[in-house]
Amino acid sequence: MSRPDDLLTLIAGMATAEQFRSFLKAHNAPSSGTKEELFERGSAALLAGRFSEDDLLALLRDMEEFGHQHVFLYWRAGRASAVPTPDVLEEWLVRNAAGTVLRRPRLLDLPERPTIVDARYESSDAGNVLVVKVVETRVYEHLVETEEISRDRYKRTYEREAARAVNVIRVRPDGLAEVRLYSHKGGSQRYDDTLDTVWGMLAGLLDRAQFNRAVLSNAKRRLYEERQLLDGVIHFAGDDLGNAGGISCELASGRHTNLFSDPDTERSIAAFTAGGNAFHQSLNLYWLAQKSGTPAKDTHVLLRGEPNEFSVSQRCGAATYEHILNDVLRYNS
Repeated sequence: MSRPDDLLTLIAGMATAEQFRSFLKAHNAPSSGTKEELFERGSAALLAGRFSEDDLLALLRDMEEFGHQHVFLYWRAGRASAVPTPDVLEEWLVRNAAGTVLRRPRLLDLPERPTIVDARYESSDAGNVLVVKVVETRVYEHLVETEEISRDRYKRTYEREAARAVNVIRVRPDGLAEVRLYSHKGGSQRYDDTLDTVWGMLAGLLDRAQFNRAVLSNAKRRLYEERQLLDGVIHFAGDDLGNAGGISCELASGRHTNLFSDPDTERSIAAFTAGGNAFHQSLNLYWLAQKSGTPAKDTHVLLRGEPNEFSVSQRCGAATYEHILNDVLRYNS
């Protein structure tokens, strides 16, 4: 297949029909039909010059780099810039058999081993931001059948499923590093091994020992303290509290009822936290869609897991992700 066909194949694996239809409309290309028909029209529109290969690459990046991730935040010691110079980056990529990805990102579906597929600089008001992307193949096993052999014996049959996982590392001039790991299916697995693998792949470019975890306890506390001011902006669906005495209290309200809209619940949590010894172990939140278009839709966020970890449950696009990240950092300051 050609490179544009490879791009379309990767996009088709994650885009809904409506998402690709919006892309076609934005480029004045035919945009009716089923998902399969839309991608056939996309191929024809590309050949007709309605959009370019670079447009498809930008769409792929927007779709696979934001959301459906567990995000681990770090500050470089002293908050000094850790963004390498272009010469240093290129030399490191060459040493790691990825010298071409600065100019031509790799388009890999299910690689045999975690592979660097993209490295680039993005502009910001503060200077260049480094982005490195690693694609890996994850294999999941699903129980499909249990067969009884005898009274005391049975046999289970499992089916293996290979899934493409995209992990993104971004380093800003202000010293912030984000390691964004593609969420596991089922959501219950830990990410220690993947985190170690990704940091290990960056050896020689970024020194993990120079980065401290950005503990998000302030963000959890301030979001709770400002809960009444956030009506219509952030929906609180759960709060897991603990205190210095080892007592914990978990409350959940569901998707459509704000946890703090119930007076009894509000009083109970206020009483639990009044002594100053309680802390918020996790928050279950929705950043609500705004008329401004950012966020574009209600977006589920969990401040839970490692002290520097939060997760965005669904794919959300660059603008929504950046909005949520900036909010988390602002409340954590």
